[in-house]
Amino acid sequence: MHNKIRNFALALAFASAYFVQQSTVCLAAPDSKSKSESSSSATNSAKPAVKIKRKISAEQAVALVKKRSDVKKFLALFPNGKSKKTQGFPVVEAEELDNNWNVHVYEQMPDHTATMNWFEVDSQTGAIKPMN
Repeated sequence: MHNKIRNFALALAFASAYFVQQSTVCLAAPDSKSKSESSSSATNSAKPAVKIKRKISAEQAVALVKKRSDVKKFLALFPNGKSKKTQGFPVVEAEELDNNWNVHVYEQMPDHTATMNWFEVDSQTGAIKPMN
């Protein structure tokens, strides 16, 4: 029974990691490489989809959010990239929504996540708005 649960948990973790890789840009733990940005466009049957040219990339949106003082304080809780207390590590990732970037700042722990905050980054101007 325990092996079945462990195998299910491993399969779920693999599927989750694959989904994150396919749908977001994740700049997280130390030495991590940015994943390729996924492109999704909403279509409207009445009008052809209009593709908005971005000035701000997902990586730039993440970098802008990391410059905020509240995010810097959060990231400072992980001086070696991992919390000794919780065994978690910080994650800052961006996903596209409504032609802007939603940047999620959170701690990934062994069994769950703890969100610090979500930020909306305007893809044209780089303006940041907390979503709480």
